[in-house]
Amino acid sequence: MIHVLYKYHILPLCIAGYLLSFPAGPRFTKDSSACAERTLSAGETLSIEAEFLAYPPPSVKLTSETESQLNNERVRCTAVENKVQFVIQETKSEDSGKYGVVLENPFGMAVLGVKVNVLCEWILSLLSLCLIQWVFL
Repeated sequence: MIHVLYKYHILPLCIAGYLLSFPAGPRFTKDSSACAERTLSAGETLSIEAEFLAYPPPSVKLTSETESQLNNERVRCTAVENKVQFVIQETKSEDSGKYGVVLENPFGMAVLGVKVNVLCEWILSLLSLCLIQWVFL
């Protein structure tokens, strides 16, 4: 889910060989619906990248349903040039929930919503055990 609040669009203008950009609020450039929901097993690394346009460059902030999900060295969100990257290393079931990657500059803001589902190890073990028993019946 993408929310965009902006006052201006980027209007590139080429005058005498110079490319000029006018102020613009952030917006994600590609369809980021593929980032909307991710399901992975405990212990895997989640990495999501999304491209954006904004001038001046925006600040990046990560929001979550609970503060404990953000106060963790395994969770980070960074922006370099026109790409933002959201990473959770060695995921745990406690990492499941809704996150928001927020880009903001003086001319607006954009939010990329991500729902993360982490399957805990005992569920995966139980599923594999059920499959093994079913095969041998």
